[in-house]
Amino acid sequence: MLMASGLLDLGSVRAVCEAVSQPFNLMVSLPGKLFSVAGLEAVGVRHISLATSLYRAAISAMVAAAEEVRDHRAFEFVDTGLPTPRLASYMDKRMRGYSS
Repeated sequence: MLMASGLLDLGSVRAVCEAVSQPFNLMVSLPGKLFSVAGLEAVGVRHISLATSLYRAAISAMVAAAEEVRDHRAFEFVDTGLPTPRLASYMDKRMRGYSS
């Protein structure tokens, strides 16, 4: 499998997919380069890696919340966070999948 990041457009992704005989894995890692799953599949991508994208999204939300408290002395981020019961349910479902 070929893995790559840094491809700037779907035309480049398509060219790589057409040039290799093995499955192509695209690493989603460039801010401002938003490809859809359907778009990537249409040009031949068979695997998509999120790399550190989810981690960076989580840290960005944490920093924004901390800055809100520090700079605005407010807690509006609480209203947009994942409710505890939903988080617990999500984590429970995922952990059960890994325990067997």
